[in-house]
Amino acid sequence: MNNKGFTLVELLAVIVILSLLALLASTSITKMLKQSKQDIHDTQFIAIKSAAEIWGADNLDKLPLDGECKYLTLGDLKEYGILDSVVKDSNTNKEVSDDLKIKITSKVGKKGNLITSYEVDPVDITGCLSIYSEVSGE
Repeated sequence: MNNKGFTLVELLAVIVILSLLALLASTSITKMLKQSKQDIHDTQFIAIKSAAEIWGADNLDKLPLDGECKYLTLGDLKEYGILDSVVKDSNTNKEVSDDLKIKITSKVGKKGNLITSYEVDPVDITGCLSIYSEVSGE
């Protein structure tokens, strides 16, 4: 008798091996997609921080003094014309609120120069005033 086909066990073994390979590939792809979304999110926050730094360079008189803390909002940066009107969160695919805060702090460095730092979406802005609070009375 001349058997030219595969046995059921051989076919099942091939199916199991292909299923395992598909599972490994899908897990890797899912992990890679999550990491890509996180990288986009981080890049967006870096762009927002850079926009705030550009704003700061154009508005030195409004920056906080030594030990002070102020904040800008995403809406302020949009109004100033530095950022596009729509910034989307890559994780949720929703528009980021114009109320997103950028904390600006300043301190005097060792050489007597003023060092200004910017933090996007800070955990704590207690005691910080809006950059525009003097003008708008907030």
